[in-house]
Amino acid sequence: MTYKSESWFRNVLCRLLSGAGYMHQIIESAGTGLGIPDLFIAGNGFSAWVELKNMGDLSEQELIKIPFQPLQYRWLRDYHKAGAICYLMVAHKSGTAIFEGIDIHETYLPEEFFAHSKELTMDRLRCLCPIMRTPSYIKTGGGGGGSSYPIITLLPRDALQKEAL
Repeated sequence: MTYKSESWFRNVLCRLLSGAGYMHQIIESAGTGLGIPDLFIAGNGFSAWVELKNMGDLSEQELIKIPFQPLQYRWLRDYHKAGAICYLMVAHKSGTAIFEGIDIHETYLPEEFFAHSKELTMDRLRCLCPIMRTPSYIKTGGGGGGSSYPIITLLPRDALQKEAL
């Protein structure tokens, strides 16, 4: 889905993240370092930087060039190489393409780009962020009493991504 502006795209994403209990911080000031992404997200032991782009109709493009500002691509590449998690999210007419770390490039062939594109939903974001979906419970204590405690199982992000991406 194309938004009126990148700010609208960011606001929709932030509402989805807030609804899932994630903290987010918008980073858009001249005081930050060059190349710093638009958004920082954190929750449930997970954190990532996210660069957002709003690009419109890309269906006729022979090569899709991401309009990075100077040093943005380099920052994302270096952050990924340091072993940290970062994403590029590109809103366009037919969905939102989401790329993680190693898959972030300055240009894409259309088939590669659109293979990463789907509707932006909370379920899709849950697959990017390793959060607990539905907890299982165990009963502890002897006899007729006891307490219920959730068993929290964090699935590897790769396993979750295969499902949603």
